[in-house]
Amino acid sequence: MAPIKSSLARSASKLFGVFRDRDLSLRGATSSIKNTISFQATGGTKITSGSYDYHVFTSSSTLVVDGTGPATILVIAAGGSGGAGFSGNGEYGGGGGGAGGIAYAANVTVTGGTHTVTVGSPAPNVAGGAQNVGGPAPQAAGGSSAFGHNGSSAEFPYGVLVGGGTPGGTSGNNPPADPFGGSAASTTGGSTGGSGARNNPGRSAGNSTESFPGDWTPYGNKGGDGGFPQSNGAGGGGAGSAGSLSGASSQASGGGAGQALPAFPGPVLAPAIPNTPAPQYPVPYRSAFTLAVGPTGVYGGGGGGASQLGDNPGSNPMNDPSTNNTINPGGGGTGGGGGPAYPFAGQWGVDYTGGGAGGAVGNRPSPSTHSVGGKGLVVVRFDVS
Repeated sequence: MAPIKSSLARSASKLFGVFRDRDLSLRGATSSIKNTISFQATGGTKITSGSYDYHVFTSSSTLVVDGTGPATILVIAAGGSGGAGFSGNGEYGGGGGGAGGIAYAANVTVTGGTHTVTVGSPAPNVAGGAQNVGGPAPQAAGGSSAFGHNGSSAEFPYGVLVGGGTPGGTSGNNPPADPFGGSAASTTGGSTGGSGARNNPGRSAGNSTESFPGDWTPYGNKGGDGGFPQSNGAGGGGAGSAGSLSGASSQASGGGAGQALPAFPGPVLAPAIPNTPAPQYPVPYRSAFTLAVGPTGVYGGGGGGASQLGDNPGSNPMNDPSTNNTINPGGGGTGGGGGPAYPFAGQWGVDYTGGGAGGAVGNRPSPSTHSVGGKGLVVVRFDVS
C-alpha cells in the first residue's frame, strides 16, 4: 500500500500546488486591478497614445483627480496682437506680437482634488497701440492660462499661472517724432512684442520676467528693439528665442522661434482641436495646429514685424511676406507687407499654440488693421503603463 499512499500524497501535493498557484495568480490580478484603479482623472478631451493619457483643454474647465500620480504638464497662454502700422507720408510697419508664455513641468506629483484649468484667449479686435498718441494698449495682450491656480492664488503647491504675450509696438510718423513705439513688459512669463518702426529715438521692447514654482520651467523671451531710420517693425519674442531687431525698408524682421516640447506632439493632440474652418488661415484650425506644432511639439512662435516694402523677402518664413498664406513653425504670424509684390496684412497667430500675431503695415488695408494672437492651451499627460 505504500506505493499507493505515496502516489496519493503526490497527487494531493500537485492539487494543492495548483490551488496555491491559482490563489497567488488571483491575488496578483487583484493587486494589479487595485493599482490600476487607484488613480483616475477626468476633464478635457482624453486621448490615449501608447502608455500615456493626455487630457487636452482648449477652453477653461477643471481637471478632477482621484488619487495621486505623476504627470507632465504644459500650460500655454495666448499670444499678443500685432502692432498697428502708420499710413501718412509713408507706410511704416508695426512690431510683431509676443508669444504667450509657456510653463512646462516634466514630473509633477498631482494630488487628488479639483484643479482649475484656465485657457487664455487672445485680445479682441484691439490694435497693439494707437498711432502716435500713446504706448502699447495693455488690453491687446494675450490672456493668461493656468493650472491649479484660480487667478489670484495657487490651489495646490504646484499651481501655476502664466501671462500672455504683449502686443507689438505701433509704428511712428514721418517725420519720425513719435515718442512711443516700444512694447510693454511682462512680469508673468509672456514673451514681449517687437517695437514698431520709425520711432525716434528707437524704442526698446519690454523684458520678459517670471517667478514660477520650482517644478516648472518657463519659456518667454524679449521682442526685438526698434530704431531709426528703419521703417519696418521688429519681431515679437518667441518661447524659444528673442525677436529680431527692426530692419531696413525692404527687409522685415523675424519673430522669435517657438520652443520644442516633444512630450506634446501635434499629431497626437490634434483630435482634441476643433476641425472647423478658420477664416484667418488657409486650412481648418486642426490642420493649422498640426502644421505649426508638428511631431516635435513646437509652440509659442513670435509674430513677425511688418515690412514697409516687402519686395525683398528674407529666408526666415517670419520675415517673408510672400509666406503670409502659410503656417509658420510654432504658430507665430508673418508680418504684413506693404510693397506691390506682397500687399498683405499681418497674419494671425495660430490658435492653441500661443503664437504671436504679425505686425501691420499702415496701408494694408487700413491704418487700424492689425492681427490677433493665437489662443492658449493646457495639456496634462499621465503615464498609465
